[in-house]
Amino acid sequence: PIGEGMSAAGSATADRQCAACDGVTQWQDVTGAYHCKPITVCAVQQYEVAPPTASSDRICHTHAICDNTQWEKQAASATQDRVCTAHTMCQGTEWESVAAGTHNDRTCTPLTTCAAQEWETRAAGDSHDRVCQAHTTCDFSTQWEQKQPGTHHDRICTPLTTCARGMRQS
Repeated sequence: PIGEGMSAAGSATADRQCAACDGVTQWQDVTGAYHCKPITVCAVQQYEVAPPTASSDRICHTHAICDNTQWEKQAASATQDRVCTAHTMCQGTEWESVAAGTHNDRTCTPLTTCAAQEWETRAAGDSHDRVCQAHTTCDFSTQWEQKQPGTHHDRICTPLTTCARGMRQS
C-alpha cells in the first residue's frame, strides 16, 4: 500500500514483507514500491509549506526577498515565509523623522507650522523639520521698530536716539 516499502524480499517459500514508512525521515506514494523515499530537507533559503507524512513528501518554497522599496515586517523561519511590506512614503506636509531600513518602516512626521508671532529660521527638508522662532519684541520705551516682522525674517528693533545736551527731539 501507499506509505509502505518492502522490508524483506519475497521468495519461493516466503511472501514479501512490507513496513510502514515513518513519515519523518521517509515516505512512499506508490503502491508496491520496494523502498521508502527519503524526506526532502528544506534548504536554508526555503520554508516548509506542507509537512511530510508516510505517503507524501515535505513541500518547501523559497523565502521572499525584500527589495530596496520594502522592509522585513516578519522574519523568515523554517515554517513561515518572510513578509515584506512597502516603505511608507512621506507626503509634502511631512518630513522623514526615522529613515527607512531593511527591518523598519520610514516614520513620517507632520511639518511644524510657524505661528503668526513666529518666523521660519530653517526651512523644512526631506529629513528635518522647519524651525520657528518667536519674533523679537521691541521695548518701545527704548527702541523703535526699524523693520516689520515677516514669515522668513525677524523684526529689527533699533535703540532710540538719545538727544545730546542742548538738543531737542523733533
